[in-house]
Amino acid sequence: KNDECVNQILHEYQCRAITNRHRISQLLLVEHNITIPTTVAHRRKDLHLQAGGATTRLLSNVVKQQLVTDQLSQDPLSRRGPQTVCEAIAATSGMLLTR
Repeated sequence: KNDECVNQILHEYQCRAITNRHRISQLLLVEHNITIPTTVAHRRKDLHLQAGGATTRLLSNVVKQQLVTDQLSQDPLSRRGPQTVCEAIAATSGMLLTR
C-alpha cells in the first residue's frame, strides 16, 4: 500500500488521462509486470485520483475557469479545441475535467 513506485505510476496514468481501473491493471501488468487488479480502485481513492466528472463537480467555478484560462493563454492563435485544452490541463496539473 505504501509502494512509492506504484503511486508514481498511478499519478503518471492520471496525467495521461487513463482512469479506467481495468485498463490501468492491464498497463501495470504489461509495462511494469505488476499485478494488482482488485486494489487499483482502492489505491486511486487513497491517492485522491479521480476521473473528470468527480473532479469537475468538486472544484469551484473559479478554479475551473482559472485552469482553462491558463491553458488558453498559452494558445494565442486559438487553435486548441475543448478536448485538447482538457488534455493539457490534465498533463500540467494532473486534474481531469469534463468538457
